[in-house]
Amino acid sequence: MIALSIGVINGIMVAFVEAPALFVTLAAGFVIYGLAFWFAPAWVVYAPKDAPGLLFLGAGRIFGIPVPIFVFAAAALAIYDIAVSEQGVAAPLAAGTISTFVPEP
Repeated sequence: MIALSIGVINGIMVAFVEAPALFVTLAAGFVIYGLAFWFAPAWVVYAPKDAPGLLFLGAGRIFGIPVPIFVFAAAALAIYDIAVSEQGVAAPLAAGTISTFVPEP
C-alpha cells in the first residue's frame, strides 16, 4: 500500500506538475531513504577484512578484468540457460523464430 501511494504521488508529479520523471524518481528516493533512516537508523556494514573470498568477489581481478564482470556473466548465462532449457521466454529468440520488426518503406 505504501509503494502504491508513492507511485501515485510520483505519477501526479510527472503528469500534472510536469516535472521530469528522472528528477521526481531521484527526489522520491532521497525522501524515502531519509524517512527510512529517520524511523530505523542503520549504517552500511562492510565486508570484514578477514573474509578474502568476499573481498575477491567484489574487488578482485583476473588477468586485469574485475571479478564482478565474471560474476555477472556467469549469472546471465545461467539465467539464459534456464530460460532456454525450460522453453521460457528466451527460447523463441534463441531458436531464431522472432525477428526484429522492420517497417516496410
